[in-house]
Amino acid sequence: MWTLPQGNLQLQWALQRSGLVFDQCALISNSEHEIWVQQLLSQLTKDPPAGHARVSTGQIIRADREMFTLIAQEIEGSLQPDAAGRFPMEKEMKELRTDPRVTMDMLPLPKRPPKGVAKAATSAPPTGGNPRPPAKSLCPQEIKGFS
Repeated sequence: MWTLPQGNLQLQWALQRSGLVFDQCALISNSEHEIWVQQLLSQLTKDPPAGHARVSTGQIIRADREMFTLIAQEIEGSLQPDAAGRFPMEKEMKELRTDPRVTMDMLPLPKRPPKGVAKAATSAPPTGGNPRPPAKSLCPQEIKGFS
């Protein structure tokens, strides 16, 4: 298990080192893992939509962990290349790169309003209008009296 790197460059190096390990162990080719690394890192440089924060390194690490957790759950049998030289983990990685279970970790999150703004909005008295009727009065006659 690795800890959160201090910067984007260290994150890139950590991801690349894991790719080299996978390649040396004949689990995933380094070139295929590098495609995944670039997909992750490209999220850090994208401008977020209005009202959203940039994707954080923590989100990228969660997406990477989710990718390999799903790979571990999906693969049955040997992890070594088959007779044709295809890597089972690499095949799963290609399929999971666009899986929502992985990509949702790489979405920009809404920005939190400043602390003072959130309290002011919740403490403001309601403005005019009729209060909502109690739920008991909206209950159908057939089910009144039941808990």
